[in-house]
Amino acid sequence: MIKHKPGWPYRLEVTWRLLAASVGGYQVTSAACALMALAIAAVTPLTQAEAVLLATLLGFLFYALFAIWMFSSRSMLRVWSSLLLALLISAWQLLY
Repeated sequence: MIKHKPGWPYRLEVTWRLLAASVGGYQVTSAACALMALAIAAVTPLTQAEAVLLATLLGFLFYALFAIWMFSSRSMLRVWSSLLLALLISAWQLLY
């Protein structure tokens, strides 16, 4: 049986998904951690340091789920549009 090597389009798609999951996931997670820390500190009786610690711990879970989501999406259009939407929402919430 002859094994076929994946072509360049497949390798390029995996590279773009890896870039979206790593760099984009980091940006979205850092913005989400900042928002979570502010929300946790405002809603719960925790101190700001404890709220930041809790948000950071939740950020690890969020980053892993975001990376899984980037690789499980069916199309590259969905990957980049969801990443752009998440970045716009988090930037808007941090500015206002």
